[in-house]
Amino acid sequence: THSFPTRRSSDLALSIPLRTELAAAIAAAEADPEIRVIAIVGQDEHFAAGADIKLMSEVDLVGAMEMARGRSIFQTVAECSKPVIVGVSGFALGAGFELALAADIIVASESAEFGLPEVTLGIIPGGGGSQRLTRIVGKQKAMELVLTGRRIDAREAEALGIVNTVVGKRENWREKTLEIAAVIARRPPVAVRLAKQAVNA
Repeated sequence: THSFPTRRSSDLALSIPLRTELAAAIAAAEADPEIRVIAIVGQDEHFAAGADIKLMSEVDLVGAMEMARGRSIFQTVAECSKPVIVGVSGFALGAGFELALAADIIVASESAEFGLPEVTLGIIPGGGGSQRLTRIVGKQKAMELVLTGRRIDAREAEALGIVNTVVGKRENWREKTLEIAAVIARRPPVAVRLAKQAVNA
């Protein structure tokens, strides 16, 4: 298991240091033969409200290219050989939504809200979200969500096939996330790895 320090409620951004820390934790979990499933969960109020826009506004073109170099957290999650489950409550916007889309399974609380609002800031989704969203919901719906920046709630995300299950107010969304992870962890690991590869192929 790996846990991150509790962050201030105002620290919603999926910042570069947090991405680096998360990528390192995933790489360590992937290399550990005792770990069979990776679960990423946020707080009750938010999962992640996008990239660090303040930081992005302060860098020049060269700095932006440096930030984009190397394997991104989205690639790290998407290409992980072990199943990655994401538990979302509250906001999962921009890069936060893209991180969830890169995972294999998404569990959401009823308060979860998803969206790619980049167009409202004069930019586009840069973490592969527009491609992954299109594969899930189809071109027409993806175009609507990307071009308008409209947010969707957990139930609409479930109806569109983005979310696997929505957990009601009387249930614990974190427990449900870990429950699904535990079921997968009990399955033969080689079969799970090959099954994941087959679905992705």
